[in-house]
Amino acid sequence: MWLALGRAAHTLHDIGLDLEEHIGTLSASRSPSSGGAAKSPAPVPLVVRRHR
Repeated sequence: MWLALGRAAHTLHDIGLDLEEHIGTLSASRSPSSGGAAKSPAPVPLVVRRHR
């Protein structure tokens, strides 16, 4: 069980590091636009890297 928990923690940490690369896009999508209707942001490819 501890091994599985450790692997899950490492995987979540790696996903968090990958999300840091996209923090500008994520924060821009939260702020309201100064126009009429809200325009959805362009999709950003998210790559989850696996380390073994």
